[in-house]
Amino acid sequence: MTLSREKTKQLLDNGVLQAYAHNRAIEAKNLEDTWAEICGNAVFDSPATSYRVKPTPQYRPHTTSELSGLVGKVVKCKKDFDMCCIVLYACPRSTKIKLSNDLWCSAQALMEKFVYPDGAPIGVKLEQ
Repeated sequence: MTLSREKTKQLLDNGVLQAYAHNRAIEAKNLEDTWAEICGNAVFDSPATSYRVKPTPQYRPHTTSELSGLVGKVVKCKKDFDMCCIVLYACPRSTKIKLSNDLWCSAQALMEKFVYPDGAPIGVKLEQ
C-alpha cells in the first residue's frame, strides 16, 4: 500500500495514524455508510475522511429516579478491586446511595470510584 503525502498528512491530522500505531481501535466507513472497527492490519485505501479513531464511550451518573435500579447490585472499588459492596438503599429525594460498608455516596462519586464486578462502568451510557 502506498500513501500519498497529502493522504498521510490528513491521516496524521485526524489522529488516525498515531492511534493506529499505539494500538487504539480504528474505524472505517463500510458500504452501509456506518462506522465499523478495523480488525487486523489496516489498509488505508479509501479517502482519509473514511477513517476515524473509535470514540471512547461516555457515561453520565444515574439520576435520582434511576438509582433505585441499583439497589441489590454488587459494586467494586476501582482502587481496591478486592473491596466489594452491595448497594443497599437509594435515597428517593437525592442522588445519594448507601453501600453495605456504611458509606453514603452520590451518583457521581459512585460512577467515579466504583465499577461493576466485570469492570463495566456504573453509569448510563450516552449515545454517540
